[in-house]
Amino acid sequence: MLKITEKEDKYLDTHTCPVCQKTPLDEDGVLLPSSKSCEHLIYVATGDGVEVDKEGFYNEDDNDGVGTEWEDITNKLDDNYVGFVFYIPAPSGFSSYWIYKKDIA
Repeated sequence: MLKITEKEDKYLDTHTCPVCQKTPLDEDGVLLPSSKSCEHLIYVATGDGVEVDKEGFYNEDDNDGVGTEWEDITNKLDDNYVGFVFYIPAPSGFSSYWIYKKDIA
């Protein structure tokens, strides 16, 4: 799996599907419902929890935190997936984890 880590202040500008170039966020930075987002976005998580999990990656019983879970998930994926980690600098410290699937069957 291709892993990309970004440290950006421009949150909206960096969230674009690498396959279809659609943004999964509205103009306020809120995640769009899956019916309005691109079909390639299959996983989104933050430090607060999982927001999108179309392939059932998340298992609450097996994880003690999203960061640990991220490594567990990404280590199992092949090159049909692209993963992004976004870190917003202090004072926020917010992070999010995104996975897109290139080929949707």
